Amino acid sequence: FITYATARGRRLVKDKLIASLLATTAIVGILMMITLSMFFWMFDYSHVWKSSINSAFTWEYNFPNVTWWDMSFITFLICISLLVYICMILFSVTTFAISVFTKNSYVTFIFFATFFIIAYMMPSFIPTSSRVMLAVGYNLSSIVLNPHVAFMGTSGLMMFKNYEWMTVGVWTGLALVACFISLRLFNK
Repeated sequence: FITYATARGRRLVKDKLIASLLATTAIVGILMMITLSMFFWMFDYSHVWKSSINSAFTWEYNFPNVTWWDMSFITFLICISLLVYICMILFSVTTFAISVFTKNSYVTFIFFATFFIIAYMMPSFIPTSSRVMLAVGYNLSSIVLNPHVAFMGTSGLMMFKNYEWMTVGVWTGLALVACFISLRLFNK
């Protein structure tokens, strides 16, 4: 608290935001690089990169996985990777905003974990006839925990052509507003 009272200390919270975004970028990048390199080292996908992801061979459950656009496997993989990457950065910004309000890392973790779980479970508790059902279906938790159904036309509530990008866009706006409010609160 003594450091925050100085002129440099009041700018320290912005440095913490930048540090958390850089750490998130590095950790997600390293994890994705290790995971994907190990997967493609174990399984040969060299003949599949340019083939279309839309196929009857991708049949799961009741319907085949058919994307809204004609995407090759490499395009689909890049889009999913970007989507997960952006979601992780948005989670980092949200965690930062919560941490400014709580001023305690343990409480921040508990609040964010609770938020993540409630956001993921909320669509299952809302009646399907309600208009609220569509609003709670737009959450980052569902996207991150179900990347295999992203960009697919047969994915339940996510059956909108631009569902993923609309969700990320809305949550980017919400995260920026929360970050702005938390920075203003910190400066006061």
